[in-house]
Amino acid sequence: MSENYSVQKKTAGLNRLILVNSYIASGNGIYEFDFSRHTQINGANGSGKTSLLNLIPFFYGLEPGRITSISSVRKSFAGFYLPKADSSIIYEYVTHNGTMAHVVVSNASSNQGNTAVSYGFIPSAFNTMDYITQDSINGKFRPKTWMEYRDTLRKNGIKAEKIIYSVDFYRSVIQNIPMGDNAQLRKRYALSGGHCQLRYVGNIVHSIITGNISFDNIKLLLTDILKQEHRTPDLQIREQELTKWCSDTRAFKEISELTPNLQHILELFHVLSTAKEKLLSGYGSLLWYQNENDESLGNLIKQRDEEAESYQNFRQATEEAMTRLRSSKEAAEEKLSRQRKLVETMEEEREKFIDAEADKWREKYHNRSVIEGFIDSKKKQLATLSESYSFIESEYAATKAKLISKNKEDRAPIEAILHKYELEENSQLAEEDRKYQAQRNQIKEQEIQRKHELDLEITAKKNALKTLENEKNMFVVPPEMQQQLDEIDARLETAHGENGALQKTIMESTGKQHQAEAKCNQIALQYVQLQNQLENATARFGDLSRRLSADEGMLTGFLNEYIPEWKKSIGKIIREDLLDRTDLSPKIIDAPAEEIRDPAETAADSTKPEQYIRIDNLRLDIHDVAETQKDNSELEDERRRTGEQCEKLREKLGEMDREQNRLSTEIAECKNEINIARSKLLSEAALNDLNEKKKAVKEYIAQARIARETDISSQISDIQKELKRLEDELRKHHEKYVEMLQNSDTDHLANKSDIESRFDELKQTQMDLLKSIDNEFTTQVSTLNELKKSKLSKQNIDPKLIDKIHEECESYEKELKEINSKTALVSEYELWLSGNGNRISDERNLLTELERKLQGETEILNSKTKQNESTVKDFEKSIRELSDEIKSRENLQKNIRNCVTDLDSEHIVGKPTQIRPALTINSVLSETASGISEYRKAMRGLNDELGLLDSKMSSHRATSIYGMWNEARDLNKINYTFTGNETQSQQELILKTIAAQTLYTGILPEQKKMLLLQEKNFSHMISQYYHYLKEFDNRIQGFSRRISDVVTQNLQFEAFESFNIELETCIKQIASWDLIESIADSYENRYRLSGDYDLPDDAFINNLDNLAGKFVNGQLKNEVSELFNIVFKVTENGKEKTAKTAKNLKDLSSNGLTFLLICALYISLIHLSREGQDVNIHWPVDEMSKLSNKNIHILLQVMNRNRIAMVSAAPDLSTSIASEFKCIYRIARDGVYVNAEAVNPIGEAISRKLLES
Repeated sequence: MSENYSVQKKTAGLNRLILVNSYIASGNGIYEFDFSRHTQINGANGSGKTSLLNLIPFFYGLEPGRITSISSVRKSFAGFYLPKADSSIIYEYVTHNGTMAHVVVSNASSNQGNTAVSYGFIPSAFNTMDYITQDSINGKFRPKTWMEYRDTLRKNGIKAEKIIYSVDFYRSVIQNIPMGDNAQLRKRYALSGGHCQLRYVGNIVHSIITGNISFDNIKLLLTDILKQEHRTPDLQIREQELTKWCSDTRAFKEISELTPNLQHILELFHVLSTAKEKLLSGYGSLLWYQNENDESLGNLIKQRDEEAESYQNFRQATEEAMTRLRSSKEAAEEKLSRQRKLVETMEEEREKFIDAEADKWREKYHNRSVIEGFIDSKKKQLATLSESYSFIESEYAATKAKLISKNKEDRAPIEAILHKYELEENSQLAEEDRKYQAQRNQIKEQEIQRKHELDLEITAKKNALKTLENEKNMFVVPPEMQQQLDEIDARLETAHGENGALQKTIMESTGKQHQAEAKCNQIALQYVQLQNQLENATARFGDLSRRLSADEGMLTGFLNEYIPEWKKSIGKIIREDLLDRTDLSPKIIDAPAEEIRDPAETAADSTKPEQYIRIDNLRLDIHDVAETQKDNSELEDERRRTGEQCEKLREKLGEMDREQNRLSTEIAECKNEINIARSKLLSEAALNDLNEKKKAVKEYIAQARIARETDISSQISDIQKELKRLEDELRKHHEKYVEMLQNSDTDHLANKSDIESRFDELKQTQMDLLKSIDNEFTTQVSTLNELKKSKLSKQNIDPKLIDKIHEECESYEKELKEINSKTALVSEYELWLSGNGNRISDERNLLTELERKLQGETEILNSKTKQNESTVKDFEKSIRELSDEIKSRENLQKNIRNCVTDLDSEHIVGKPTQIRPALTINSVLSETASGISEYRKAMRGLNDELGLLDSKMSSHRATSIYGMWNEARDLNKINYTFTGNETQSQQELILKTIAAQTLYTGILPEQKKMLLLQEKNFSHMISQYYHYLKEFDNRIQGFSRRISDVVTQNLQFEAFESFNIELETCIKQIASWDLIESIADSYENRYRLSGDYDLPDDAFINNLDNLAGKFVNGQLKNEVSELFNIVFKVTENGKEKTAKTAKNLKDLSSNGLTFLLICALYISLIHLSREGQDVNIHWPVDEMSKLSNKNIHILLQVMNRNRIAMVSAAPDLSTSIASEFKCIYRIARDGVYVNAEAVNPIGEAISRKLLES
């Protein structure tokens, strides 16, 4: 190839790739590849085809590590592609302004293990002759080093740029991305100009290297593009703050509901205070009545005891007489009891024998011999009758058996004939069934054939009907209307986009303004602090300067220097005229040894040396002053440090002044930007006008659709009529089929009936013969029975009489057996009659006599008892009256003690009154009891209310309101003074009541203000995040429309009827969207629209709490890749298909066509990236042989239309598409061949140099 290849091209893009001592041919030689048009790379597996393709994305700025990380190479990029010190990769290309340039890539450290590479830009075409030189030592030709090559270029008037060691910086230059100070390099060497940035070109072409493209990688690429100049949507709020606000708000709402309870607590506390004062007065009256009642009660008890003693003596005297009478009565009762038991025993024995019918069985037992004789006579009579009856019965049975045998012989031939008739009948019926089934099958076959013909005609009509319905649904919008609609949509999109951008500008400027104002306030606070520090430092510096600036000879300066606190000690005794003199020359002198102070004083202050000040003849003793300062070095150091501190403080104050001025300017600029942006916002009226125009166009389209649908509907109606006719014919054919089957069934049943009737007649004749034989048999049996009866009658034998005698024998035998079983009862009864049976009357008479005697003793005892009871009643009445009086007094005393105890239990204690109370004791007790009841009721109510408050508070221990409640209680515990009579619980009750008052009047209002402020801040941030997501949603939709426009206008394939790519937004499907939208809407409605400044409802709190659960490490972040889906839409053979996943895309069509679809997506991204500029992009495609020739042709045609050059690789290439490629390279072990010829650029260059020399 010509060494002076410097022809400038109009289209920017890669022109040549030159490998110098790289990986090909063991790292020896220079090999160049012309990539100005489609290029094919062939070679065996492992020859380096893919490694060459990977250098194309590297040219566009792909990181070196990404190239070797996906290959089988176990080296770094530099170690593999740049293995030697003089190895390099050279890219020759056309810049955006049409000039030639090349970049030299080399190993930054000449080390195989090194991962860094360097980039050198040169503003000219590459010339192989300039890059090789002859070694002065061995005479061999070799590539030049960078320094040598740069000197050569300088001699040729070409200035190379400085080496670049950062791939990011190189990428920013080649892709025209602003970065640092690269503006001049981008202007000279970028592939695109102006504001056009070729971002992600490296990623796109790197993805195309293999035909198997990851769906996830596509989505990641689109995610990076969408994130360009647009931060990842996230919401940064500490989730603990949200959850704490929710718990605080719930607690506040729950506690706020207790406001009536708090008011009730204060009312009950007032009731308690009033009731306690009344109860203290009643306490004194009760004590007075208690003392009076104690004295009266003692006299009554003494009188009652005397009366009880007299009563006891009377009872003792009468008890002895009553005892004797009771003993006599008890003896009579005991004797009567024994006699009564004896009579009762005899009566029980008599009743037992009566129940057992002992008299009846005793009589039958003695007459049992009569029954035994009767049984014997009956048995003899039964034996005589049974013998004659048995003989006649056996003779009758033999004769009957002969008659039965003859009957069977007569029936046998007739039954054989009947069986024969049945077989013939079954055979003829089976033949009739076979003929019937054959006829039905023939009718059914005819019906199926005709039905099939009609079904085919109906299916054809239905398909035609479905086709018309599809045509009716597939309405194509007129091009001019679609163009107007697209223009309006574009204008609306532009308007919304501009409004969104302006809204974003307003939000960002507002945020910057707030940040600047907050920072300005912070600086103002720091400024005041630094001013105070400067004032203190300046004062200290002045004091030090004053102390160091005095004349050395002045006494004042001397004292300032050596004794800073001299005014408080020796200054009080120095004369005023000495202080201003400068001729005194004061000195500090050590005291002589003989003037040393007392040893005790020296031991007490051993740290101070013995010194004095001498001023001429004046001596000042300084042993009682602070330690003197030896020199002024420390003061000078301190003054120097203080001076430096003052300078630093002044510098900081100056910086703060400048920063405040800058922030003020920034705030003013933000306000100006906000005002400008608001003025540029497109009005709602303009948007409504565009929407009305869009509506009118859509109405026109709708009318066109209706006209077309009317025409198609007419055709559909005709087909439906024909379809109905065919369906009616099919129905009639079926009815005819049913009728033929019914006729066949009728004939079949008639034939069967004829057969059965004929055979029934034959069988009936034989049945009549059988019947006559059976009748004859019956007559013979009847005659035999009559003969049997005649013989029995002649011998006077009656079977019934035999049965009767037999039953009588069994009955008498049963009775005899029962009599024998009662033998023991009869013996026991006869024994009893001989004993107790004879004495029972005498014992009854004795019992009557004893009862009469007992009655007399009882009457005497009762009379005496009545006399004693009358006397006892008199005594008891007197004692009872006294006891009642005592009990009344004791109850009164008990009531008094109970009241006092109740008051003591409530810790209400007083002193007794000195005079008789004005109220009676009952009035005092009543009022005290009612007062205690009222006091306790109020106390219970207060405890219940405070318990409810405590319970509510305890359920919110982790909230702010609980902390303030506890703080109020602790503060009251310090400030409140108790009387000393209160218990710990009463003190706690008082403290809680005061805390409840503080809660009611102070804590709740302040807590509400704080919660409202926090909620407003949270809601504002979430609302901003909500609008940001909506804006990002619009961004995705706009990007989708742009991709779709490129695909539909420029990337349609002949393989498909239509094809489109869209981005489907998924923002509303993110897990927290409903919560964010609800919170944002609530914020808009409450603050901006209705101006409501009350706490939000429970739904809002629950939404905010649930949203807090979605936060991770203080932020709610949604990855951009989760906010959209890629949707491929293809219409193939009239059927629309959609793919949203890798599997859908794989199933959408063949592998080759799927690869074309993905290429179309990447081409659309390249279109958007180039922004209309004339830039030729190179795409590497590996394993080209896996694609069919047809798909390769399609891909090449699409690339030609879109200014894309393919660099493909395959082991070999079909000759049918070889003409599509300008150059076909083959990489072999010994080098590179182009179009079947070996290429050796370095050999040609060496030969040329030799000729020139």
